[in-house]
Amino acid sequence: MYKFSITTSQISHWGHKCILFLLLGMLFSFANLHARENKKVLVAYFSLRGGVTKQVAEEIHRKVGGDLFRIEPEVPYPSEYSDVVAPAQEERNNNVYPKIKRKVPRFAAYDTIYLGIPIWFGQLPGVVKTFIAQHDFRGKVVVPFATSGKSGIAKLMPHLTQMLPKSRLMEGILILKDEADTSAPRIHEWLRSLQPYRETPKKDS
Repeated sequence: MYKFSITTSQISHWGHKCILFLLLGMLFSFANLHARENKKVLVAYFSLRGGVTKQVAEEIHRKVGGDLFRIEPEVPYPSEYSDVVAPAQEERNNNVYPKIKRKVPRFAAYDTIYLGIPIWFGQLPGVVKTFIAQHDFRGKVVVPFATSGKSGIAKLMPHLTQMLPKSRLMEGILILKDEADTSAPRIHEWLRSLQPYRETPKKDS
């Protein structure tokens, strides 16, 4: 019959190893937490009347945290969408970049930008183009979310890809106007699907 014995020195040695592994685990967890805290998130959006796009932006902000920023034109658009049609078409046809009221302070500190865009005639509103042009998006993770009455987000993505060539552009979500009030569960599932981030497929050139 075999005898198994453990000396006091062996117990002490194993104890030191356990403490060492515990301390290393705590250090690793702290490092991960610190890294996550340093990953700054911005939810930036443009909303004509503070309606659907604002509602979706606020829901995303509740889920992901970070800072919330509303993109505003220096000269406000008309409050009624029917009156916006003419200036929006002019922006599209003549590639107009209207001035915005303000830029995001310390934009360089943000790693991930959730970008809220109402789709106008299948394209970006001019004020969103201005916002992109006036901020350095190089190396940023850009997560688009779009709102629309009936247009699909697929038409929007080529414009974003063209304007953000040095960013990691992720799969976006489209929330139709009539779905806004019941969109929270779908937004939640979409945000979960972004971990790890899934980039938009790149078309062959």
